[in-house]
Amino acid sequence: NTYFTEEILGFKISFKDEFLIYVENSMSFEALCDWVKKKLNLQILRVSDCGKKDIKRIAICTGSGGDLISKVDADCFLSGDFKYHQALEALSNQISLIDLGHFESERYFSQCLAKDLKNLPLQVIITVSKNPFQYF
Repeated sequence: NTYFTEEILGFKISFKDEFLIYVENSMSFEALCDWVKKKLNLQILRVSDCGKKDIKRIAICTGSGGDLISKVDADCFLSGDFKYHQALEALSNQISLIDLGHFESERYFSQCLAKDLKNLPLQVIITVSKNPFQYF
C-alpha cells in the first residue's frame, strides 16, 4: 500500500490505519479520476460518485478492499473488486469509490519486493503476473 500510494500514485501519506492508507489532498472527483488513470495508464475506471464537489481525504487499499468500507473515513476510497452492495453502502455514507481493479492495483508489488530483496544474500525468482481479464 505504501509503495503504491507514494511511488506509483505520487501521493504523500497522511496516516495509516491497518490496511488503509489516508491521503489529504484537495481536488475534484473528476480530477482525481484523471490523475489515477494517468498514473496507472488506464483508459477507463469504474467509479461511484457520491456527488461531493471537493475530495479532501482519500483512503487507499490495494487489491480487494471492499470489505473495509465500513471503516473508511474519507471522501473517496480507491481499491479494487468493489461489489454492488459495497458501492451502495459507500454512497449511503457519502464516500465516492474508484475501482482500480485488483490486478491494476497490485501489479507493482513485484517492483516493490525486488527493491527490498536485491541486497539480501538470496537467489529469488520473481514472476510478473498477467491480468486474466481483458477489456473491450
